[in-house]
Parts: sequence; C-alpha cells; structure tokens
Amino acid sequence: MNRKSKCQVVPQLAVAFMLVFVWLGFTFGLDLVQELPVSAKTKGKDTATVEPSVNNFNEGEKKMKAGDVDGAVDSFLQAIYFARNNYYPQAYLNLGRCYMKKGEDAKALDALNKHVQQNVGPSPEAHCDLAEIYMRNDRDKEAEGELNAALIEYLGPGPRAHNLLGVLLEKRNDLKNAMYHFKEALGDRPWSYTDAWMNLAGNYMKQGEWSEAIPQFQEMLERASSLKGLDYEKVYLNMGTCALAKGNHQGAMDNWHQVLLRNPNNAPAHLYLGMLLDKENHIASAVNEYKAYLRAAPPNDAKVVAIVKDRVMELEQKIKPAEAEPTAAKPSPYMRKQMEDAVSRQRNAEEQRRRAMENLETATPKGDSGF
Repeated sequence: MNRKSKCQVVPQLAVAFMLVFVWLGFTFGLDLVQELPVSAKTKGKDTATVEPSVNNFNEGEKKMKAGDVDGAVDSFLQAIYFARNNYYPQAYLNLGRCYMKKGEDAKALDALNKHVQQNVGPSPEAHCDLAEIYMRNDRDKEAEGELNAALIEYLGPGPRAHNLLGVLLEKRNDLKNAMYHFKEALGDRPWSYTDAWMNLAGNYMKQGEWSEAIPQFQEMLERASSLKGLDYEKVYLNMGTCALAKGNHQGAMDNWHQVLLRNPNNAPAHLYLGMLLDKENHIASAVNEYKAYLRAAPPNDAKVVAIVKDRVMELEQKIKPAEAEPTAAKPSPYMRKQMEDAVSRQRNAEEQRRRAMENLETATPKGDSGF
C-alpha cells in the first residue's frame, strides 16, 4: 500500500470508530445516564430533563431534614417524574421513608420495593425499612425474609437487622433467641446502639431477670451523654418496675417520681404510683395519683381508664366523712303529755276496729265473707 492510500484509510477508520461510538452511546447511554455524577447529568442535550429531576431531589432532601415531610414527598415525586424512565433509586428510597413517617404504609412499601428493584448493588437499609413496615402490619413472615436479605447484603455486621430480628422473635415469645440478636446488634463494648440496649434490658425484664436488667439501665444513665436518643422517662419507669418486682417499694416510688420530674404528665408513672399507694392503703394519695393518670391517659387506654374510674369511686367512698347520726330532741313535759294522749287515742281506735271486725264476722254467714 502506498503512502497516499494509507492516508485515505486513516480518516475512514476514524469515521468508522466515531460512528460505532455514537451507536453505542445511543444504545446503552440511556440506561447509564443515571450512573453519571450530577455534574455530568446536567450537561449536554438532556439538560432540560435532568436538571429539574436533580433540583427536585435536592429540594426534597432539604425539606426532609427540616421536617417538612409533605413537602419532601412532593419534591421526590417530581424528581422521579422528570427522571428518564422514572429511574431514580435514591428518590424512591427517600420517598418510601417519608411515607413511613406519614404512616402511609402501602405507598411506603411500593416506593421502597421500587428502590430495591432499581438500585445497582445491595440495599440492606431498605430491606430493614420494609421489614419494619411488614412487622407493624403483622406480616411477620415477609419481615423475616427482608431481614435475612439485609443480613446477607450488609456483608459484615448488620446491627439494625439483628435488632429488628430480636424484636420479631420477642413478638413470637422466643425470648432467648431474641436476646442473642440484641447482643449481636450491640457488638463489642462500649455499647452505643441505644435501641438495641433498651431492648436487651427489656428482654431481661420479660424473662423476670430483674437483677440483670437493673445494671443495664444504670449503665445507660451513666453513659447517657454518649447515647443517642436515650428515653430517660422509659429508663426510670422500667427501673421502678424492677425495684418493685424485687420488693423495694421505696425504690420503685423514687424512680417513678424521677419520671414525673421530667414529665409531670407521664400517665404510666401516675398509674403505677396510684396502684402502689393503693396497695399500701394510702387511700387519699392513691386517689390523687389515679386522678392524675385519668387526666393524662392516652385515648387507647380506654379499658384501663374505665377500671381506674371505678376504683376511684370505691376509694372516695372509703374516705368520705361519715354522716352524723340524727339526735332526737328532748321532749318537754307538755310534749310528753301530747304524745301519751296520741298513743292512747290510737290504742282506743284500734280496739274499736277490732270489735267491729268481730261483730262483722259474727253477723256474716260463713262462706260469704271472703276471708
């Protein structure tokens, strides 16, 4: 091949490679566009479509962090709408979590399942979200499947999945295996997973191992500054229950008063104090605590409220001041004479009626009197 022909072939090959590259781009580029970084997505011919999708997603995240769940839902729906072929796994994940917060479980399941389907790679947290929703709708078998999938996809420790499996097993009254999963969720000490730690301590209580539960709550209080979202009221409430179970009535009352120092309207603390005072026959104090419970009781406590109302009525009857017996007036001599005369007249009248009846029976033929 001479120099001239070589020079002609090179441009032809370049053109051929360019055509192949363009063809590949049109064939596969539509599916890959979502995998590009945001900066790449917002450039080129599809700017008019991609920019609104990304902008709405970013706006949704801002609203989500600010607590505007309804606004976040609208933004994520817009992000999905503008995305090519509605392919936006992260938007579906956030949308599902917003629906979870709103209690719209059917929509949450739909969004989270679409995230799992679209996402390239593992989605263990989404599987845990799905499991939570299934559990609160008593779809425990499906929840178990999601949690097992999560443990596989974590490719290592899966604290959240272990904790939820513990909750699921407790629901089935399998307390021993539940404890194993709570401990797996906590991992090595020092423990920092607050929910799992509370669940472990609660598990000890359910098994009646009060002496094991109390140190867990005490250690949580000691390390409260390093624990996220520690519920002080629940800790003290449970410590009071443990103390009562061990026969320490004063310890129980002290812990329940700690609850009320933090929240004077804590209904269970008032109820437990009322029951304990009632048992110890401190009737007036028990009534006060019962009434405080009735003021603070949530709507779903209707059965307990009815029982407490009846008990309050019973106790109030016990402490109601006894009515003084009526004292008869001391009659004067004149009054005594009037009473004697009235009694005498009454006796005479009765004697006359008796004689009249005797005369009537004598005069009336037998069988006709009706007696």
